[in-house]
Amino acid sequence: MGVGDGVLSVTTNSSPSGGVVTVSLSHSSQVAKSGISGHRTAPTDGTPSVTSGEMDIRSSAEYNPQKERTGGAGAMRCAVVIGTYNEAENIPSLLPEILRLGDDYGVIIVDDNSPDGTGKLVEAMKADHSRIHVVHRERRLGYGTAYSEGFRVALAMGADYIVQMDADYSHNPRDIPRLVEVAGQADIAIGSRYAEGGRTEGWPLHRRIISRTASRFARFLLGVPLADFTGGFKCFPRGTLESIDLGNVKSRGFASLYEINYMLHRSGKRFQEVPIIFVERRAGQSKLSFKMILEGWSVMLRLRLTGGR
Repeated sequence: MGVGDGVLSVTTNSSPSGGVVTVSLSHSSQVAKSGISGHRTAPTDGTPSVTSGEMDIRSSAEYNPQKERTGGAGAMRCAVVIGTYNEAENIPSLLPEILRLGDDYGVIIVDDNSPDGTGKLVEAMKADHSRIHVVHRERRLGYGTAYSEGFRVALAMGADYIVQMDADYSHNPRDIPRLVEVAGQADIAIGSRYAEGGRTEGWPLHRRIISRTASRFARFLLGVPLADFTGGFKCFPRGTLESIDLGNVKSRGFASLYEINYMLHRSGKRFQEVPIIFVERRAGQSKLSFKMILEGWSVMLRLRLTGGR
């Protein structure tokens, strides 16, 4: 099924250590569109089972998205994955902006049961927009796990390119086509604040110092040739995500950004940085905390000492 074919609503009861993500198609007709037959016994090789229009996407250690790719001639070209927690002030305007980029673009929201009703807002919006899809999680499970789940869903839906971005307008949705274009010539395109032509706006001095220092330290410590190592605005061709096991990403929070970059670098993937203007969030509260900063430093040290194992 292409990212734009029908409406996908997902509810997950997965635990931090794994579990099952249940992907429920909102209409049985969507099963016929995707080429998935109605009743099928669960396979024994770790691929997702499909029963009466429901797909169980198991832990990434078991799940092989390449086997489940259902995209065909009508498959959507790009799925934009956005993790949300209390983003009700931004989502109503952000999602239409992404959809206006063209029919090649769909959105997958992964919401951690936001107290401000973000998930309910997305549910209401997707009733009128078939290219909006949502993953509902029972509680706050972490930035990194949200994007890993979103990536799996995008791959299963047949997306050719998967964009990772934030919900707070720090990443400009109008930059998405630029990332997709560059990703067609590289293994991963990264929206970069620190490449020539990129910059940040509205950040206090201490945030700029922390971000710059972390990127430079990571480049020195891990040998990854990136000016902006800590950025979360990326575009992956599907083959790049299929080449790594997301179940091996140990970081549950923002440090997953560093870990995935390192995994891709170690596997020989080519990075291309695309200069962007990164602005302070438009509305809502920043999720960055001192604990997350410490986690980032500790993860970089762990990767250096263990080689990512």
